[in-house]
Amino acid sequence: MIGIVRAFLPYGAYKSTGKFLDGLVSRFSSLRNRDVFKEYLEELKSYPQASRFPLALKNLLKGERRKRLKQSRKFRSFWKDPFFQRGNQIFEGVSQLIPPTNPNGDVRKKLVSQMRRQHDAALKEVRSQYPILFSQNDDRTRHSFRAALRRLRYTSEIVAHLSGTPGPSAMNRMKAWQTDVGRIHDLDVFLTRVRKRSAKVLPFAEDFLLVKDLNALERHLLRERAGAVRQFLKNLRRDQNWLNSGQAEPDWKKLNSR
Repeated sequence: MIGIVRAFLPYGAYKSTGKFLDGLVSRFSSLRNRDVFKEYLEELKSYPQASRFPLALKNLLKGERRKRLKQSRKFRSFWKDPFFQRGNQIFEGVSQLIPPTNPNGDVRKKLVSQMRRQHDAALKEVRSQYPILFSQNDDRTRHSFRAALRRLRYTSEIVAHLSGTPGPSAMNRMKAWQTDVGRIHDLDVFLTRVRKRSAKVLPFAEDFLLVKDLNALERHLLRERAGAVRQFLKNLRRDQNWLNSGQAEPDWKKLNSR
């Protein structure tokens, strides 16, 4: 959503709200990551594999519930913060600059020209990152691809907004890629939290069984992550021809003539 707002608004208007929007997204992302981790642990409890690390699940869930409650209180206090109040007022004003679904001819041409530049740049970046994923499949490369893919999807959504008709093939493929790479990102977040918890309890001899369970959970997450990476690369290979074809590009002439 923030990417769409950024693309629609003039630079000066976005600049005046950027800090507010980025702060809002950061707080929502932090809450979202904690909720996803807690839901994952809750779901994992019902699986047969849970018998390998019951102490780890119990300990982590207890800690996540406590931290979520604390984080929620901090988040609620943010709504009363002068930074938020002022930022919200500015955003409500500049959001009026976002055009309707059917803008007039001059506004449409300007937007189509702007979207074409952003879409072409994002598509070029995705295409250039694509082959690197198979030869250099590391965290940094996937993060770069994920960022480029996010920008491509934002601009594609705006193109659909301008055309009045979504491009189901393009949007479905990009959503599937984002789901795959998002799953890998989530598992990376899970692994970081499990490792931090393990390092915290490791010095205490009486928590030996808990450390053992946390290590078993870490191995489970690593196996799941390896499977998620394989699935991601499999889906990318399947869509390679589509990505390099003209089907991945909107009909700009048609958009300008509407």
